[in-house]
Amino acid sequence: MSVGAWLLVAAALAESPKVVLLTIEPGEDFVSKAGHATLCIDTVDDKNHGTCYNFGSTKTSDELALTLNYLRGTATFWVSTPSYNSVLKGHGLKYDRTIWRQDLALPEEDAWNLVEALRTAALPENKFYRYDHFNDNCTSRLRDAIDRATNGALSRGSEGPYTESWRSVARHRLAGLPWFLVGAELAGRPADGVPTVWQAMVLPEVLRAEVAKRLGAPARRVHIRGGYALGVGNTRGGALWIIGGGALFGWATAMAGRWRPRAGRLVGGTTAVLLGIAGIGCTALFFVSTLAEVRHNEMHAVFFAPDLLIPLLTPAWRRGYLTTRIAGLIGVMLLAGIGVFTQPTWPALAVLLALLGLVVTEWTPPRSAP
Repeated sequence: MSVGAWLLVAAALAESPKVVLLTIEPGEDFVSKAGHATLCIDTVDDKNHGTCYNFGSTKTSDELALTLNYLRGTATFWVSTPSYNSVLKGHGLKYDRTIWRQDLALPEEDAWNLVEALRTAALPENKFYRYDHFNDNCTSRLRDAIDRATNGALSRGSEGPYTESWRSVARHRLAGLPWFLVGAELAGRPADGVPTVWQAMVLPEVLRAEVAKRLGAPARRVHIRGGYALGVGNTRGGALWIIGGGALFGWATAMAGRWRPRAGRLVGGTTAVLLGIAGIGCTALFFVSTLAEVRHNEMHAVFFAPDLLIPLLTPAWRRGYLTTRIAGLIGVMLLAGIGVFTQPTWPALAVLLALLGLVVTEWTPPRSAP
């Protein structure tokens, strides 16, 4: 090959965009527990080392509003274009999260196709989208873009099952956050589904592993978290809180009823009101939320809004209602035992324990007059 030809090849290689996948491990706050990923494109050797395409931008100042919008299916995310250095400084130095880097050795045409797809996605008329954690998130959009640019390198042969269910994934993500673990236990039947490897690539660490295996792009850490290790703790903490709460209310109601019937009725009434509020919340979420894991939920057979009326029933009606409720909860656990119901049975057991306290109080004989 002549010198001129070599120079032409060198010039073409110099102009070929450098494609970098950054996967960012979970942070300390709830919003960052799922981890993050972004694609960076370096077409010139500038001081910021290229532009990144971040599909995970949203307003995070009000976590409650963000959660409610997510449940309603109206959480809006968009594509932002920070520099490579700002991503390292923001996620790595400011929030102390471990960052992995993978250089994708794509053919020049594939690299430019990927650049064009990312630039198009970041246009004002295209950049906004409705976020869905398990189906359409900041990582799944990168997965799809890389897959299209590589003629199906990620999707090809990825139909097999992943190693965990969605519920198990959530438990590991939320370890150490008891109230959010409770939410993971209360999620509906779809949460027990096992995703394919392709579907699991919505998780940054799975995308990183598959890109390394399928595209020959080894991952190296460009920032290592300096604080305590994250993601450790009891992943079944939500079940323990649910069972412990039911047992506590049941025990308190029963003990108060035996000690003094009037106090038992007061504690029992409080227990019934809390169970009724849980039932109202469960029903309200069914009508408000568009998420399958909220709507298709066996917890509708566990939490009943009419529990709120237990203190107002006559003794005969109250005993009949409690008997029916307990029989129903036992039925739920039996159905789970034979595989008809697939969700965890801890909530049914917790409500059963709470209602048993009401039963003990109801059947406690009145003290004889002195």
